[in-house]
Amino acid sequence: MLLLCEISYVGPFSGPLQVDIFVITHGEVEALIKEPTFESYLPALPDWVNTVNFTWRSGDKKSYIYDFLKLDSSNLGVLNSPKLSIPLRGKVPKKTRVFQVFLECVGNVSGTAVLDVSFSLSPEGGDPIPGMPIKFRLRKQCVSNVPISDCIENCRNGGQCDLDQVCRCPIEFMGQFCETPFCHPPCLHGGTCVAPNECLCPSGYQGPLCEGGICVERCLNGGKCIQKDVCQCGRGYYGPKCEFSKCSIPCLNGGRCDGVNRCACKRYFRGNQCEVEIPGMRKRNHHKRRKPEVFV
Repeated sequence: MLLLCEISYVGPFSGPLQVDIFVITHGEVEALIKEPTFESYLPALPDWVNTVNFTWRSGDKKSYIYDFLKLDSSNLGVLNSPKLSIPLRGKVPKKTRVFQVFLECVGNVSGTAVLDVSFSLSPEGGDPIPGMPIKFRLRKQCVSNVPISDCIENCRNGGQCDLDQVCRCPIEFMGQFCETPFCHPPCLHGGTCVAPNECLCPSGYQGPLCEGGICVERCLNGGKCIQKDVCQCGRGYYGPKCEFSKCSIPCLNGGRCDGVNRCACKRYFRGNQCEVEIPGMRKRNHHKRRKPEVFV
């Protein structure tokens, strides 16, 4: 019984290269295959190698049954599930034959995937060969087929092309090629982000985020210009310029509202609502010349 794994390719600088791995000779599993560090001896398959050949024969003395227990890609985002040129289970040919494992990269992602292989061999009608099942891994490199020039030539404003040929932007920019400046918080009222955190405001608005309007006449009493010539008044005020105040509680004894819930009282009264008359003030001023009302 013989099983030989052949990895061969032509390197761009090193020329032809072939690695022969004897898995089974004379019906016994090679000692190297059993070593825990066996996989470290195997080179990673370059991206242009899509096939691994296995040469095998059972010879004329015995018939052997093979059974592939596992043939998987560890990263389906990089490498598709491998395929065999033979069924997953069957009989080993008596004469020397070659079968292939086909390795197909996804195509749009770069990276290295691991091919997990596990299979068992046993004489027909007998127990498996000692050392079964055989397990090993092959590493496969894949390179994205997305044109590199699209990313490298167009990536702007400090963006960097990653291995997947995607333009990764700095925090101040966004878009496929980092062509669009980013403002956070965003520009308001239809403002345009023209540079990182810089807004160009439409007519009638102003402020770093175009959050404020432009009013020809200033808003009073803490009012805020929210759009062209429109004031947003604070609580207790109203009017086109927030020039009038209102109180939620009534001002008594002729007092008037002066601010938010604040009463301006006539000279003889005091209190939050002008509800308290100052003792003696009316009598003291009874014979004096009448003066205009004064609010305090």
